[in-house]
Amino acid sequence: MNYVASAILAIPYATALILLGAELLGVRAAKLPALPRVHPNVWIVAILATYALQLGDYRYAALHGTDIPQWRLMLPLPIVYLGSANLDWSAALLLVCGAAQSCALLALFRHPPCVAALRVGCAVLLGMSLAAPALTSADLYSNVGYALLGGQAYAPPAAHFTGEYSAINQWWGTPMVPAPYGPVWLAIDRLVTGAAPTLLGKLFALRCLCAVLFLCAGSLVFALGLPWRYRVVFFMNPGLAMQFVSNAHNDVVAIVAILSAAVLLRRKRPWPAMAFLVAAGAIKLPYMVLALPVLAGLKPVWQRCAVALLVVVAGGAISWYFGGRAYFDALLTHTGPMSSAAGWHTGALVVATLLVAFAFFGMRRLQSAVWLLPPIGGFYPIFVYPWYLAWGIPYALNRHRNLAYLLVLFPFVAALVDQLFVRLWTIVFVFPITLATALALSAVPSRPAFARDR
Repeated sequence: MNYVASAILAIPYATALILLGAELLGVRAAKLPALPRVHPNVWIVAILATYALQLGDYRYAALHGTDIPQWRLMLPLPIVYLGSANLDWSAALLLVCGAAQSCALLALFRHPPCVAALRVGCAVLLGMSLAAPALTSADLYSNVGYALLGGQAYAPPAAHFTGEYSAINQWWGTPMVPAPYGPVWLAIDRLVTGAAPTLLGKLFALRCLCAVLFLCAGSLVFALGLPWRYRVVFFMNPGLAMQFVSNAHNDVVAIVAILSAAVLLRRKRPWPAMAFLVAAGAIKLPYMVLALPVLAGLKPVWQRCAVALLVVVAGGAISWYFGGRAYFDALLTHTGPMSSAAGWHTGALVVATLLVAFAFFGMRRLQSAVWLLPPIGGFYPIFVYPWYLAWGIPYALNRHRNLAYLLVLFPFVAALVDQLFVRLWTIVFVFPITLATALALSAVPSRPAFARDR
């Protein structure tokens, strides 16, 4: 039975590795599906409508299930969990919505809307995300808890929060799970939530911060000199909005820091850029590695290596000085037990690290590599979290088509890998169908897989 479970859990990793292998053998995505030629505003409406459907489904799943305790029903923002009702139907709905959204983003990438339509569409998308009535992750609650704990976040005391904040302990236990985030994020977290007097106010304050940073990230993509259509598929991306505004994952803070560094490097200002990269690593430790490909344009190579070494040393020193040993001990508490998929996870981690190293030294960045980067720093060797898909953004920045590939497919792939909605039938059937479709839409490239970037 363990062999069967191992084979099933290997399918998501095998899918990503086969895509990478096909690209290394001289196959890459070339053709894209034909879509109806309609007005861009129709596609914007389609994105907003399917996103509203997703948010409604999350709300239903969060409030319906087997033996839901009263405290969970009383949360200001209820959370979807593995015991929610009708998860098979929810998974099917989310996959359909994700596929429709990726198709709409592809259509908008080919035929971008006008500025006014993009502004209205993005405003509605952000408004829906800020007002989203449910969560698919409890991280937003944990961040409020860490803000309340302050300096004790890395070694929480065995005491309940009082009043409405006791809901945090109901989900995260007593004592709380130690914070896996760097000291820079904990400082930002405490600052942003400090003025809000209620639990819901603190949750909303973090959402507002992430909404502002979402807009900053899209603007920085444009500041990198990418065409208008890249800004369109960023600002109208419901997958990004869901993970980084509705669920308010703090990865968006690190991504903004890395994008800021990329803009500064483009303007030949490596030392201020280094400060942003250090900050990214002190927000979330894996970004010390994930951010390194943005340094690939620095020449000569010795300067690039020197800056990278300074980034890692400075980031580690700041994390140790402000977080202490407790921070690194806290990271160890988030490692899960070995599972039957651990070997595949470890293999993907090794491959991903090599890909980052190749990119750092100026080798060609592979399109399919973006699906293998999430295992870097992933704690549990089963599946990656959907917001980890954005970890491919620093890698993809230097090749525009790779960034477009990641952004356009983000909504569908996020729905496909979300642990809450991964079902046996999605692993056994949807992953192979997705792989077969990707390989069918492929052709032989005109240059070797690891040629130097030009």
